[in-house]
Amino acid sequence: MNVQLSVHGPTSDAEFRSLYRWLRGEAGNLRAAGVTMEHTGGSLDEPDVMGGAFEVVQFVCDFGAQYGALAVAIASWRRAHPARSSFTFERDGVKITLTEAELDDLPTVLRALEELRDADEPEDGE
Repeated sequence: MNVQLSVHGPTSDAEFRSLYRWLRGEAGNLRAAGVTMEHTGGSLDEPDVMGGAFEVVQFVCDFGAQYGALAVAIASWRRAHPARSSFTFERDGVKITLTEAELDDLPTVLRALEELRDADEPEDGE
């Protein structure tokens, strides 16, 4: 399952850059948990080139435990970096936005990812 994460707010460019670098530092742990990450946009080395479409990172998760690893990585970044932006998680057109306060709470982040996982699952017999 592909999940896209975008950052929205007054300092979203800097926060996205910080989050992406943090997640790259956690890439070994995420990969070990089965989560892969791909940046979809411009260059992180060109701060003046960033825009709304740039601030997206995509994750590939196949199993429930992988959402836990991703939620821990995101919540850990949030606790270490005061953020003023909201995050939107998206999968197949279903979007869940978490406010800066909600990002502080690991169970809330995990619940949002689980909701995306469970959204639009095909029903038996279709």
